[in-house]
Amino acid sequence: MTGTEQPLRRGLSSGVRALWPEPSKLRLSRNRVGTESAYLPLPSAESARWLLPIGDNRAAAASFGRFHRAHGPVGAVKRMATRAGLRTGAIRLVARELLLVEHTADAATIESVVAEIFGRPVRLAFHLGHPRANRKPVAQALDCNGSLLGIVKIGTTELAAALVRAEARTLETIPRDSMRLTQAPELVAQTEFQGMPVVVQTVLPTWKAAAPTDAQWSAAALEIANLVNYGSLDLLSGPFGQSLRDRAESLMDPRAADTISSILDRLKEYGSPAVDHGMWHGDWTEWNAAAHDRRVLVWDWERYSGPVPGGFDELHRTFQQLLAARAQPRAAATQRLFARADVLLAPFGVPRAATAAVTATYLLTIATRYLSDGQARSGGSLGDVAQWLLPEIRREVEHQ
Repeated sequence: MTGTEQPLRRGLSSGVRALWPEPSKLRLSRNRVGTESAYLPLPSAESARWLLPIGDNRAAAASFGRFHRAHGPVGAVKRMATRAGLRTGAIRLVARELLLVEHTADAATIESVVAEIFGRPVRLAFHLGHPRANRKPVAQALDCNGSLLGIVKIGTTELAAALVRAEARTLETIPRDSMRLTQAPELVAQTEFQGMPVVVQTVLPTWKAAAPTDAQWSAAALEIANLVNYGSLDLLSGPFGQSLRDRAESLMDPRAADTISSILDRLKEYGSPAVDHGMWHGDWTEWNAAAHDRRVLVWDWERYSGPVPGGFDELHRTFQQLLAARAQPRAAATQRLFARADVLLAPFGVPRAATAAVTATYLLTIATRYLSDGQARSGGSLGDVAQWLLPEIRREVEHQ
């Protein structure tokens, strides 16, 4: 190792070592030497969220623009500045370290696997995301001209692998003939690399899209809910309620499991309403959908499932928006979600007398997901749901 080379930092190595396993050699360096593949970690090697291929500044800038959707005026300025720095190469003056990947010409790599699918050489631009239990690399496959060929997802952990495979099954089977307002990517191919699932999807033109209106959000969520209509089912004693209780009982945290079971018992004391059940996207948020050409583009279908009570997706989107408002404590987000539930659930035919119970079961579903996934252990910012979310759900249910 020369004086300009550094070992991989923790924030980088945890996200990329699985992509280039031994005997590939990875190192950080200020200068590219030899014929190694070179990637620019952004915003830094210590906290890399993106790995952009070096060699074509325009392609790097375009791939970052497709990955990064700005939120608010400050975000827009940062996005524009970063893209300009990538196009001109000036960003290397600030983010100086490169990730260098060295391997033999005949070595099997993630690039060679994707190249075989497309039948041509490819470069990959990676989005690594924030630390969380379901973190997985998502790559743009680029041809030699920098044109985008497809989106590649790699399941580098046990949980990520299960989610990548689940999304592939959804994209194969989702009833597209019933999707008039929404559009999902299509499955191009699925294969494996070093035992990890690799799924390639078609490209949705998200960089040309805008944020959906509230009416578009609600209408699109209703269409997804009705992709499979289960009709009116008992909320707590039906298949959804029983599945929720079973998942809670299987948690590794017995105290949290007991808390969830006790909240479900208390809800049942109030009576278990019958409500319409259908499907839900499962991660219905502003970073997984956009409006384009009179339709709502929707991606990340890895949590698509049912039956669930109608309106779960809109509850989820609103809850994530409330949690993102940093000026308020997390407890306030839970309270405001209950306060807005009547309006959010009305388009899904949920009676006003049932909205509090439906909202509580949605929140319990999210809490169970986070606990099952191990979000707290992985460093997810909202992962400690047993400490902040379950007490708020119990308080709201007690006050109904």
